[in-house]
Amino acid sequence: RRYIRLTPALMFVMLAAVGFWKVLGNNTSPLWQPMETGVSACEQKWWIKLLYVSNLFGFDYCMGWTWYLAADFQFYAISPPILFLMYKYPILGGTITVLATLISCITSFIFSFYENFPPGGSSGLLNPEVATFYNTHDNLGSFYVKPWIRYKSYGVGMLLGLFIIAKPPRSFRVPCCIPFIGWILAFAAMLCPLFGLWKIPEGQFPTRTATAFYNAMSRVSFSVGVAWVIWACMFGYGFIISRFLS
Repeated sequence: RRYIRLTPALMFVMLAAVGFWKVLGNNTSPLWQPMETGVSACEQKWWIKLLYVSNLFGFDYCMGWTWYLAADFQFYAISPPILFLMYKYPILGGTITVLATLISCITSFIFSFYENFPPGGSSGLLNPEVATFYNTHDNLGSFYVKPWIRYKSYGVGMLLGLFIIAKPPRSFRVPCCIPFIGWILAFAAMLCPLFGLWKIPEGQFPTRTATAFYNAMSRVSFSVGVAWVIWACMFGYGFIISRFLS
């Protein structure tokens, strides 16, 4: 059902985008060169988009943002057996998900450290000199879009779902101080990845080890913060944020 729901819209957008880019050809747009690259990529690699495996072949310029559709679909495809284990054997299913999330973090650290990839996917926009300190060659295709690098955030979401099912809303209460501490930690967890690179524009670049740790844990940190927002709002500890989101 997910494939049938997503694919027609993806096909339409791809056809419309390629046709639109071609109309803007012949130097009618100052950005034609990147568009021409995208048209050529779509004409050659349209099939990997429709099979949702484009991120396994690196990064291409045929609607490059669709790598996330591929990663999300792959996680969705492998989730049924894990969800079955979570339902029948919650401890086993949860343990497998935790291990998969840890493996994704460790893999991110090893790949980032070994290849000396830059922190995050857009640090080069903060300071062009990033390319002189880190290996920015094919960072997107070899690291940024790979499912084994991206799974950790999905794993946090699955673990949150398991916890909510095991402990549904209003099934237990926590001391009044815990929600306030949780909100402070959640905001810290979400803000650290956002402001962790604030020295890069000033020309101060993290070490290889620090960069690898950032690439391994930044998205987990943000995902845990978002997970707290969901949990707190569901369990009645969202306060004004829950009212705002509702």
